[in-house]
Amino acid sequence: MEVNTFLAIKDRLNYNDTIDEQRKYVLLIIEILKINQEVIKEGLPALEKHIQDDKLPFLLKKGLSLVHYAMEPQMIETILLNIAIVNCMDGLTALICLDGALSIQKMYSPDITKELLCSYLSPDLSDELNEEAGKLKLDGGSPLSTKELQKLLNGAERQCFIDNRAGLIVKGCLV
Repeated sequence: MEVNTFLAIKDRLNYNDTIDEQRKYVLLIIEILKINQEVIKEGLPALEKHIQDDKLPFLLKKGLSLVHYAMEPQMIETILLNIAIVNCMDGLTALICLDGALSIQKMYSPDITKELLCSYLSPDLSDELNEEAGKLKLDGGSPLSTKELQKLLNGAERQCFIDNRAGLIVKGCLV
């Protein structure tokens, strides 16, 4: 996120929320991490069902929709920021949705997305997020195991794959 984005929305940040009121941000980040992990495993078509999910904030659904339709990151940021400002949305929710959608678009590993979104939380809530994220068993930051490599190499058919681990995209075909 650029400094201009933060400055445009900083007046909407509420610094007086209690820890209990801030827990909604942890739940939002957990949902984003689940979506992130699903997209890493299944690709961008996995976003379709989340775009229709009434439980997600409108801004996140809009961001996922724009990602699904392959809009450029700067345009997504501009559109989501305009929506947040015009509709007087909670600033922290807007920032989390914006960075969450852009992280998914960039195919960041869920671990990287977690670190980015965790930076919006207080230390107490960061610990809570890390604990909750640990239950998700996020996949995407570890290298392929020997067993996984053998499985790919021993395949009878030609197998093409895209692997996104630690934020790097590796493409290849095995014969």
